[in-house]
Amino acid sequence: ISGYRDDSLETVKRNRDQYGLPLTVLSYRDLYGWTMDEIVRHIGKTNNCTFCGVFRRQALDRGAAKVGADKIVTGHNADDVAET
Repeated sequence: ISGYRDDSLETVKRNRDQYGLPLTVLSYRDLYGWTMDEIVRHIGKTNNCTFCGVFRRQALDRGAAKVGADKIVTGHNADDVAET
């Protein structure tokens, strides 16, 4: 969803630069041919978190395959823990 992760993505890019890590950024457009904004326009705002969560998990798998990764590491913050 437009603007939702912009700050986080900038932080990831700073970490890439600071620690010399490889980084490949793939969008839903790159992986699926559409954006989450387009999905929200089609299905509405009700339950869009469900769609996004499923698509995001699948995006991790597709992105890993696209760059030849055999491991995926994710991080969680306090908000994630509270919601789980």
